[in-house]
Parts: sequence; C-alpha cells; structure tokens
Amino acid sequence: IVALQAYGVERIYHTDDGLRMGLVAMIEDVVTRAKAAATARRSTAPRGQATVLDRVSPADEAQIGRLLSLVEQGQAPAWLKSRRAASAGGPPVIGVTGTGGAGKSSVVDELLLRFLQAFPELRIAVVAVDPTRRRSGGALLGDRIRFNALRSPRVFLRSMATRRRHAATSAVLKQTIDALCSCGFGLVIV
Repeated sequence: IVALQAYGVERIYHTDDGLRMGLVAMIEDVVTRAKAAATARRSTAPRGQATVLDRVSPADEAQIGRLLSLVEQGQAPAWLKSRRAASAGGPPVIGVTGTGGAGKSSVVDELLLRFLQAFPELRIAVVAVDPTRRRSGGALLGDRIRFNALRSPRVFLRSMATRRRHAATSAVLKQTIDALCSCGFGLVIV
C-alpha cells in the first residue's frame, strides 16, 4: 500500500476496508472522491491558454499507446517530465491489489460500469499490471477477457508486465500514471 501511494495512488482499499465498509460504501467513497477532484480541476483550470493536457487527447488511443510505449522504453517526452511536478491537481488514481483470484478484475469491472453510468462524460484509464513469470519471462496480461466495461469507447486499458522478478509493480508505473493523468482522463485505475 505504501509503495502504491508513493507512485501517486490516492487511496488503497484493503481487505479490511471491504469487511468494514462493504463494496457499496467503497464505491460511494470513490465516486465522492472523483466528484471532488473534478470540481477542483474545473475551478483551477487555466482559461484561454494551452496546457500539457492539450498534447494528448484521451480519445486518441493510438497516441496514448505510443506515449506509454515511450515511457516503458525510458524515453518519456520532456513535457511529461515537467508535468510530474504539477500532477497533484490531477484526476483521482485508484489502486486495486490482491492475490491471484481475489476478484480484482471483477471489482474493477464493476467500478468501471458504475463510473460510466454515474459520469456520462468521464473518460477512464486502466493500467493492469501482471507479474513477469520466472520461467518464461512473459506475463499473462489476461485482464482484457474479464473486463466487460472495456466495450465502452470511454475506457482505455493498458496491460503491462512488471518486467522484473519478485516485484508486483512495473519500474515505470509512476511515470505511466503521470502520463495517463496528463492525457486528460478523469479517473485512473491501477
């Protein structure tokens, strides 16, 4: 949890939160946080001047994919590096973690469906990180089969392998989150 928060994830819902709050209360908390962040962004957005958010549209999936490939290759553009310092006012970032088979994909799919219904204009980015396998050096990256909400043109999914042994996250996860936040998404789920 501490490592994910250091990457920029605002809130981690632990198993204990599920027992204490329940799924409905956790989703309501996420919706409340997203509404507050959207209100704050509207009130602090610069008027009449170009911003970093103008560089990549959340609707241009091919351009976002190229940007994230550059990030994974350690070749992030200069404008993205300068954006990192200003990322505090960006969209909410939700982290979902747990052991294999715990229901992470199911929870994320349900969150996606509810956010798409509650916020008709919201564009959502999802980063699904799978561990690199010791034997093959590959990763399964199978979340796409379990997310029904991916049919929406307002959802962007990037599957990514950890590319390192004994680690649950990619070394470029923070930069990936920064890139997605700078692309104009209203919510990022990791």
